[in-house]
Amino acid sequence: MCDRVDSSSSWQIDVDNETHYLPLEKVYLGMAATDTIHCIKDTLGKEHPDVKLFYIHCRNFLIESVKQVMSRFDSGDKFKFLSCFAPASAYALSPPTLVEGYHHLPYLNDVANCEEAEAEWRSHSFNPD
Repeated sequence: MCDRVDSSSSWQIDVDNETHYLPLEKVYLGMAATDTIHCIKDTLGKEHPDVKLFYIHCRNFLIESVKQVMSRFDSGDKFKFLSCFAPASAYALSPPTLVEGYHHLPYLNDVANCEEAEAEWRSHSFNPD
C-alpha cells in the first residue's frame, strides 16, 4: 500500500494520503490471485476497466484492513512481543521460551500445541539458517 512503510512508524502513516499508494499493478494480491489476474489480463487486456476495478477493490480492502487494525489499537507497543517469533530470535533463544507469546495470544493454544512449539523453538536454536 505504501512504498516506504519500512522507513516510518506504522502508526504515523496517513493511510488516506494517496501520494503514499503504490501504483495499482504493484498491489500485492498473493500468488494464486496474481496468477489468475494475469490470465484474465491475457483474455480481456491489461487496460480493461474490470481489471483496474479489481485492483482498486483489492487496494481499498488493504486500506480498510489497516484502518480497522489502527482503530482497535492505540499504538504498536502492544505488538513488540511479536519480535520474539523472528527466526533470529529463535536462533539466539531470545527470549528463551515462547510462553510470553502464548500469554499475549491465548488463541494460539487452540491451533498450536505449546509444548510442540517450544520443542521446535529450541531446535531452531541449533540451526543458524
